[in-house]
Amino acid sequence: MSEPKIAAVLLKRPKQISGIVTRSPFANRSAMTDGQRQAALDELASVRFGEDGKPIDGGILDKVPMKIIPLQGKQRKARSSNGGNRTGHSR
Repeated sequence: MSEPKIAAVLLKRPKQISGIVTRSPFANRSAMTDGQRQAALDELASVRFGEDGKPIDGGILDKVPMKIIPLQGKQRKARSSNGGNRTGHSR
């Protein structure tokens, strides 16, 4: 989802979500393939639950499908050759 849509689902301000996404390893997710994006989402979903079996997000994502929305046209960004760094930033 886009940052504004994520903010709406989580009842947060878009700037709050933008800061989180910018610092995440998935900041440049529009340059990822659909398969890469689904694998990343699957990874995030797998760590969503604590040792007690309860969602660490308090259940806010229970009604959010853990399936990517394929990007269309202008939503896709060109992939950069940055040595495998998913964020698109050099470190």
